[in-house]
Amino acid sequence: MDDPDSPARILAAILVTAILLIVLIGEAMNDNTLRRRAYGCVALILISLAGLILALWALIPLPSPARNLDHRYDTAPFHQWYEAQHNGLGAWCCNNSDAHEYDGTYALHRDGSVSIELAGGTVRIEAFKVLNGPNPTGHAVWWHLGSVNGVPVTYCFAPGPLS
Repeated sequence: MDDPDSPARILAAILVTAILLIVLIGEAMNDNTLRRRAYGCVALILISLAGLILALWALIPLPSPARNLDHRYDTAPFHQWYEAQHNGLGAWCCNNSDAHEYDGTYALHRDGSVSIELAGGTVRIEAFKVLNGPNPTGHAVWWHLGSVNGVPVTYCFAPGPLS
């Protein structure tokens, strides 16, 4: 929590401010009815604020962690090549544990994108996710995890040798 703009520090400041508000309002109110109403309003505001903070926090995109937690891929062929791959925006492709050998049909387009044929239809991979450098594996490599509406979430695609 050394960063003054960290979410934890901001949340702590909001909570401390809210508690001080409750105490000040409570001290300012002598009438029990007004005090109860003030506490009710402050409680409603705090609950709404907490809900808003949780909703915003849930929207923050988090990086997808690589799944080589047990280091079983550390000695895999081309391990260093897998670890070094980044897409056109500089995002990490992950590593060998997230990469899938792709031996199916695919087409390279003039704009740099790739179309992959799957059982459910064609998936188009944006040009910035298609790697341009050499691929030493001898086959196409597709980095993807999970799916959204039946379409795999693609991080990168390295074309293989086209024959």
